[in-house]
Amino acid sequence: MFESADTAIADLVARVAALEATAAGGAAPPVEMGATVLVGVHDQVYENVVFDGAGNGDPDVSAVLTVAGGCHNLTFRNCIINPNGDGIGNGIRVFDFYGDAPHDIRFEDCTVMPQPRMGFEANGRVAGRGYQRIDLIDCTFEPQGSEAVSYDDDTGLGGFSTVSGCLIKGAGAGTLYSWDQGLELNGVRDMTVTGNTIWACKGTGLNFGGPAGACGWTFTGNLIDFTQGTIPSTVEGNPVYCRNVYGGIFANNTIINGNAWAIAYLSNCHDMDWRTSVWQGPNATPYQTGCSGVLL
Repeated sequence: MFESADTAIADLVARVAALEATAAGGAAPPVEMGATVLVGVHDQVYENVVFDGAGNGDPDVSAVLTVAGGCHNLTFRNCIINPNGDGIGNGIRVFDFYGDAPHDIRFEDCTVMPQPRMGFEANGRVAGRGYQRIDLIDCTFEPQGSEAVSYDDDTGLGGFSTVSGCLIKGAGAGTLYSWDQGLELNGVRDMTVTGNTIWACKGTGLNFGGPAGACGWTFTGNLIDFTQGTIPSTVEGNPVYCRNVYGGIFANNTIINGNAWAIAYLSNCHDMDWRTSVWQGPNATPYQTGCSGVLL
């Protein structure tokens, strides 16, 4: 069910008051909440919350935690997102329906348990909206059924977000969907991706599709290691896959191949500078087609 701003705030205040009454100065025990849809909620902190429930059964919108239009200035800290009980949906979904563009949503030190579909998905679908500053900081993603983390946008206004210090333990553990990538950036602008670790995925570790024009991305200090994790890497599962990416900063990364035929596949990419990144393992020379100005 959808939760209005007033209802969500009242519910949260009641839960926090109950915790404060029982914690007696010690660490607050976790609060349990069912599958939650937030619409128009703002200026709240959800801390030590376990989100546990079933989505609505529609794979395109189902999530244990949905943050929709009109939401802004929300922090989720030390939260756990349990597997989606409907068997087909996401852990977290952020999208721009039902209100203005969601913005300034921050997930800190959260753990996303294995999901049937995606661990985290942000979508910009409504013209004139998109989303901004939807940040993942020091979060852990257990192996996901399809993609682990996806930022996707059709509006030209989505992105402007940070993914930093996260551990993605793999993707493609399930069989319901064909998206098996660790981190997807598709059509988004001005993303900052720093200090993350991605383990072996059934598909690619990075699935990068640039927006029109210069991407404005900063991708630095990341480790893509396809020798680690519980999901076997495949011949087709390049650690890096980039298409239609223009510009960006790609510095001081370490990419380690597992079994892929090429450590990276770059298609129609231009003016990317990877020279301070390290490519290791078998087939460690990135493959390029239709590219120009790509420095390795």
